[in-house]
Amino acid sequence: MPTFYVDLDNTLADRAGAYRAWAVDYLAERGADPSLLDAMVAADRDGLGRKQDTVDDLTRLLDLGPEESEQILDRFRAGIVERLQLMEGAADALSAIRGAGWRVVIVTNGATSQQTAKIERLHLADMVDGWVISEAAGVSKPDPEIFRRAAAVVGEPIGTDDWMMGDSAESDVAGARAVGMRSIWLTRGRPWPAGPEEPTLAVDTWDEVAAAVLATTIAG
Repeated sequence: MPTFYVDLDNTLADRAGAYRAWAVDYLAERGADPSLLDAMVAADRDGLGRKQDTVDDLTRLLDLGPEESEQILDRFRAGIVERLQLMEGAADALSAIRGAGWRVVIVTNGATSQQTAKIERLHLADMVDGWVISEAAGVSKPDPEIFRRAAAVVGEPIGTDDWMMGDSAESDVAGARAVGMRSIWLTRGRPWPAGPEEPTLAVDTWDEVAAAVLATTIAG
């Protein structure tokens, strides 16, 4: 059976929702203007920018003192983990895919301690066959090497029947294409960006995923 590779942040885990929830609570804790919420969300850059840039933006936005500024990265990282939830439909889809004999491996960019904490928080070890985290691997998506490391987790080479699912056109879809896999792009309500070659499949929710993946098993 082939392998289903899957991104963590904003694919399996609702990181954006968790960050927003933390930001709401943090503003309330400080007695700050709730209208700053959208600016706090923008400062996060959907988790894809340099963390120091986010720290600098939050420091200016919230007028943080030196000690608060030094602590804010740890505060929002912990806050995200505490509020993190699985994307709706993800658990059922993973169960169906693994139940059909597929292997499932998480491929995620990020800090090892933070990504591991998310995996533990969501009990994903019970739902997948393993994972690769970029900091520990020393290489990040879309570099083909991280996908080869992920394939080694289950002891199988990457095949054309494999799928990679994620929410990033650059990291997930382009990365899958580079190693000859099919790709599923989780739209999160966004249009496909101009320029990159489109994914094999674009979905709005996890509800469509298991059926699409298992249909390729039957077709094969």
